Order: sequence, then C-alpha cells, then structure tokens
Amino acid sequence: MTHQAMKTTVRPPLRNRLLLPLLILALPLIGIAWYVRTAPARAERALEKATYSQLVEAVKNDPGNPRALYYFGLRNRDLGRIGPARAALAHAAELDPDSEDIALAWANVEGEAGNDQKTFEILTALLKRHPKSAEAHWALALFYVTHSDPGRAYQEAITVTALHPQDVRAWRLAGVQALSMRQASMGEAALRRAVALDPKDWRSQFGLGEALTSQARDREALTAYQAAATLAPEEPMILARLGRAQLTTATMPQDLQNAVVTLTRAVQIDPDNALAQLSLGQAHLRQGDYAGAKTALLQAERLAASLANFRSPLHTALLQVCMRLNDPAGAQREKRLLQESNRYNQQMDWLRTHLITGQLDDKTCLKFARLCEENGDSAEAIYLYRRLLGDPAYSAQARQSLARLAQTAPRAGPSLDALAPTATEDVSVLLHDADSLLQQKQVAQAVDAYQAILRKDPNSAPAWQGLGAAYKQTGQNEAAFHALNRALQLQPNLPQAQLMLADLYYDMGLQDEATRRIQRLIQQAPPKAEYFDALGDCLRDDPLTYARAEDNYRRAVQMDPHQSDYLVNLADMETLTNKLPDAETHYRQALQMAPNSAHAQLALGQFLLRQQGTPERQAEAERLLRSALAQVPNSIKALLSLGQLLTQRGDAKDAVPLLEHAVLLAPNQPSAWYNLARAYEMLHNKERSQYCYAAFRRLSHLSDALDSAVDETRNHPKSGPSHLKLARLYAQKGAYAKAINQYEVYLALDPSDTSVHKELQRLIDQLRASGHMPNIGFFNEMVAASVKFH
Repeated sequence: MTHQAMKTTVRPPLRNRLLLPLLILALPLIGIAWYVRTAPARAERALEKATYSQLVEAVKNDPGNPRALYYFGLRNRDLGRIGPARAALAHAAELDPDSEDIALAWANVEGEAGNDQKTFEILTALLKRHPKSAEAHWALALFYVTHSDPGRAYQEAITVTALHPQDVRAWRLAGVQALSMRQASMGEAALRRAVALDPKDWRSQFGLGEALTSQARDREALTAYQAAATLAPEEPMILARLGRAQLTTATMPQDLQNAVVTLTRAVQIDPDNALAQLSLGQAHLRQGDYAGAKTALLQAERLAASLANFRSPLHTALLQVCMRLNDPAGAQREKRLLQESNRYNQQMDWLRTHLITGQLDDKTCLKFARLCEENGDSAEAIYLYRRLLGDPAYSAQARQSLARLAQTAPRAGPSLDALAPTATEDVSVLLHDADSLLQQKQVAQAVDAYQAILRKDPNSAPAWQGLGAAYKQTGQNEAAFHALNRALQLQPNLPQAQLMLADLYYDMGLQDEATRRIQRLIQQAPPKAEYFDALGDCLRDDPLTYARAEDNYRRAVQMDPHQSDYLVNLADMETLTNKLPDAETHYRQALQMAPNSAHAQLALGQFLLRQQGTPERQAEAERLLRSALAQVPNSIKALLSLGQLLTQRGDAKDAVPLLEHAVLLAPNQPSAWYNLARAYEMLHNKERSQYCYAAFRRLSHLSDALDSAVDETRNHPKSGPSHLKLARLYAQKGAYAKAINQYEVYLALDPSDTSVHKELQRLIDQLRASGHMPNIGFFNEMVAASVKFH
C-alpha cells in the first residue's frame, strides 16, 4: 500500500466518531421537544378552523378549556346566536380573566345583546389590567361612538394613535369625532394624517372633504371629494358632496354641467339622497332648466327632514322655479315656508352667538334643543342635549332625548363611514355551519345564522338560498320566496334555489310556471334525479301529459334507484297508463326499501284496493292503510281509501267517521263526497246520502267547468269574458287568490265595467270579514316575477 493510500484510510478522531451517533440519538428528542413546544399553537389553529360541530365536541370534551370556549363563543356570535355566545365567553373569561381577546369578544357580544353597562364594565376592567392595550382603547372608542359621546370617543381614538401611530382607522375615527364636536381644525389634522398613511382610503378622503367644507374651504374640499370619488365611484354620499362642491365652485358652464352629471348619478344610485336632489335642482335652476329643477327640488322637499341646514336654500330655489313657471299658488306656499325657515335660522344664529360668547344658560339650551328636534335638526339637537348632561337639573331629560334621537334620527354620514368595514369577511366557514344547522333540522338557529352572514355580506347568494330553504321548511312561503328570488338575482345559476322556487310556484297552484322553471333548470344544470322527479310532479295531473310524467319519473329512478319515493311516483304513473304488473313490482320494491314509509304503505294499499283482488290482498291493503293513517292521522288519501275499503266490505258504520273527516279536511274533493254518500246509503240515511250525492255532482260539474275555462283562457288570453268566467269558477272552488287575480286581469282588459268592480269588491269584503282573504299581493308578486323571469 502506498503512502497516499494509507493517508486516505486514516480513521477520524474518537470525538468525531462519537458525535454522529449522539446526533442521531438527539434528533428524535429535538423533534419531540419541537412538537411539544408548538402544540398550543397547533391546537389554537385547529380551534380557529374547526367547524361548528367540531367546536361543540371540543367544549363537551374539555369544558375547562377557555380557548375552546372562546372560539365556540365567537362562532355562535358570527352565526347570530348571541345567547350561547355570551354564556361561552363569560365562562371563558372566568377561566382566563387575563386574556385580552376573550374579554374583548365578551364585551362585543354583551354590546350586541344591548347590555351596555356590562360592556362598559368589561372594557374598563380590561384597561385596568392592560392600560396599553390598543384594541381595548379602540373598543371603548367605538362604545362611546355608539353612545353619542364624541369627546370621549376622540380621546380613546387618540390614545390608540399614541400606541400605534400608523393606525389609519384610529386617526380617521378621531377626525370624525372631532367634527362631531365642531372642532374642524382638530378633525382636519387627524384626517390629513389618515390620508397621508393611506391615500387610497376613500373614507379618510371623504372625511377630509367634510372637515374642509365645514371651514368654507370649498375648492380644497372639492379636491378631497374628487379623490374619494375616484376610489369609490358608486358611493352616492360621496357623489352628492362632490356634486355640491362642483356646484358651489362652478364659474363656467362646463363646471355647472359637471355638477349636473355628478348629481344625476348620485340620485340614480340613491333617489332618497336629499342633499343630492336639492343640489341637482339648484344646478338645473342655474342652467335655466326649470322643469328639471322643479322635479328634483320637489323630491328634496319630500325628504326635507334630512335637510335641516338647507331648508332656506330649498324654499328659495322652489320659489324662483314657481315664479318662472307661472305658479302663483306654489310661489305663495314656498314664500310662507321660506319665511318660516328664515325665522328658524335667525333663532339658530342667536343661539350660536350666545354659544360662542358663553352666555347660553341651560334652561335656554334645553328650549333650543327641543326646537331643533321639532324641526328635524337632529345633529344640532344632539349637540345641545349633550351640553346638558353635566347639569343635574336637566341631565335626566337630556339622556331621555338623546336615547330617543339615537333610535329615530339618522346618524351622521362620516361616523358611519369611519366605522364601515373596508372589506367583506370570508363567510365560507359560517355558511358551512349554517348549512349544517339546517341539515340537523335546527331551523330557527339556521335562520339566525344565515341572517348573521347576510349582515356581514348582504350579497351572499348561498346565504340567501339557505335562508329561503329555512323559511320554506317552517312554512313561511312569502319570506322564502323573497329570499330565494334574491339569491337568483345575485347568482342565477343556483340549482337548489331554482328548484325550491319552482316548488313554491307548484304549492301556490301555478303548475305551469313550476313546469317552465324546472325544464329550464334541467337544461342549464347537470342532471339530477330530484329535478326529473319534480318535473314528473308538475305533469302527473293532466291526462295529456301522463306519458311525459312517467318518463321523467323513470329517469329519476334510473339515476337514483335507492329512493323509495321515486319508485312510488313511477308506479303511480304506471297504474294510470295501465302497466299494472310493473306498477305492483315497483310499489313493493319501494315498500321493501322503506318498510316504515307512510307514503309507500299508502301507495301499495291504494293500488291493492283498486284491483279488487283476493280477500288476502284486500286484508293486506287494510293493514297498510291503517298503518299509514296511524303515522299521518290527517292524511286525506288514507282516510278516503280506508273508508272506501270498509264501505266496499259492508262496514259502512266504521267507514262514515273516516269519510266525514276526509270531507272536513278536503270539502272540494268530489270522490270524498261520493264515497260518503255510498256509506250513508248503506246505512239507510237517505237525507244525508242525498246531500252528499248533490255535493259530489256539484263539485264534479265545477271541476269539469274549471278545466274547460282554464283551457279557454290559455287559447284566448286576451278574451275578457273567458277571464271573468274563470274568476267566478275559481271563487266557487275556493281558490280565492286565483279568483282575484283573474278578476284583475279581466278589469285590466275592460276597466270600465263597474259591475265587475263591485263584484270583486264584494268578494274581497266577504273574504276579509270571514278571515279568508288571501295574500293577493304576494300571489301577484309571484306572477310578476315569473313574467320577468321568462
């Protein structure tokens, strides 16, 4: 071996040879230590991302874990379940009294529950333990905002900025509260700091514009409003202020036209924006467009309660318009209103002078506060009432008045803007939890959850769909319709919303509309068995569409052969198309699949009854019908079928109570009266039997006439007599919503027919007196929605 080769085989020192095994032994220990050390963080992340059901289990398994209770409380709050949220967070705070986030969340839910005193106690106690908690000071600032205390809200917001100088929201809130205290220069300083920190925050830009406007620095305000409008071009409040600033500073015709364009857009987005309507009217007046000015100014006058500081300009402009349009009565009226508003302004000028010089005593202050409140000048009234809170003689009255104004008076725009969220929260986890509550039949809790989601994101189509489904389950069909319709306006391709809406139309007796909607759904969405089953339901009652109904039911069974109800529906149609062996096979398959299903029991029982088979088959039919009736005591079909079976067997005495119950539940069903007549005939009760036969003949004739009239109106939709005939038949049938609708259609075609006007009014009066007046507005709304949909 060479010297070089010998060098390559020299063994490392003993220390190095021992290091590697020790390192290998240490690695598992390091991993274990890391795992133990990161366990709390991983547990926290798991709780944060847990579903509602998982949080329930976490609290159940570890009721002393404050973090599990904290996230459980947060989730309940987000789902609108304030009671459970309060209980969970209060317990969490008891277990961990030093936790900031638990205390803040607890204060938040107490505030949502209206327990203001408890909220204040929690926040002040938290600040004693954590005096430098920016989040606690921020929460207290918001508390003071909601309680109309801008001075304290300003101080808390400034404290937050001292702790976190880069906090834009705190600077913005401080600026807005300073404006509420009429400290325009302080407000401007804070809002300029907010704008410097985030020039793309339109709320801060808008607030700066307000601060500059209050100092009559209109051209500088115009620049701020323009910046805000660039960032939020669809905010009507910004457009109104921008348009007014353009109008105030306009010196050229093009400047004036720019103001008109801006203000027109503002009123298009929000027709109830009083300042935009007033400014638009003034702009048209300056352009010489007196008709346009009058339209906008009258709209502003309708909203005058929101224009306390602008009434004199409003009535001045309207007076000029009336004079230009040669309207002496209008001019006289506006002159009187202008005098009243000028008188009020003179009183307010006197008040402001005495406020500045410090010569306003509290008794006079209370008098003027009430005067401002009576004149709709809510901002001025609130300011004056606040001045009285420190005087024991007037503080109680001032607090009552402030509480009243907090409920009735609109909040100042900048305050709302300062507190508005800058982005929509991700509600996907909440949607999952709300859907789970609905699936678990916790419908009331699901409604609260969907409503809570919609407060966070009003444009969540899945939340509207879920809310509609929850309302539908509780029979609140009108609320369900509005929710589902809103869901489809936001997202037209939601299959479940489309299906549920079609189902509502079917329940309202508008089968044609239900059919059209389901057919469109089948064309647009991936095929599902439930869609074909629903279409079969829409087609099964017309002999002309029996074959189509059977085809759709068969398609549903092929797609989902394990659904008992689909097999029953297919067998029903096979019975009507005389495929009796196939029908019995499918009935028995359905019952075997769901032996306790009242639907399957009733269907096979009726089938066996109709076949008039052996005594054994009739006994099987009776057993099935009795079982179905035991499960659903008010099932008209079960009552009628069992009564019919007993009558055929000669047990008329036992059949009569069942059939009487059936006609009580369904007085317009001819077959129930026919079978009851036969039963009484067997009991030799001639009088009752004749009465029932007469009812049967009358209803049968009415049913035939109604079918004929429906066909006639379909073939001649503009025939007034056809609609009138159908209206009267619907009224006889007891389908009052359809009757009133057809009367209205007739009167739209022939509005001069006073006798039919009176006939309709008599029907409405009778229905109201008897308590049977349908919600015709809802019915017509559904009809109108169907026209718009197609």
